[in-house]
Amino acid sequence: MAWLPRKQTPVFAYALGQHAADWLEGRSIPQAMDILPSALSASNLVQYEADLADPAAVWRDVARRQSYLRMYGNICYDTRDQYLNFPWSSERRPTEPVR
Repeated sequence: MAWLPRKQTPVFAYALGQHAADWLEGRSIPQAMDILPSALSASNLVQYEADLADPAAVWRDVARRQSYLRMYGNICYDTRDQYLNFPWSSERRPTEPVR
């Protein structure tokens, strides 16, 4: 099994487009989003390629979406002035100081 960064541009791009559409319709959207890496192997390569070919299907399936993206917090037009205002990363260990 090779450890490869996922080429998730279609899934990530679909998410950004969906969030933009939701924002314009007045819906709440995430404040932060992680793109998750994973190991690709012969056993999951076919599903991975299918997911990249149809990111809308990934978006509709919450479990599949969460294997690619993790979303945190929410914000909408009415709360647009209440945003994450510090250097944030999900990779930061809880014991590390925020710089």
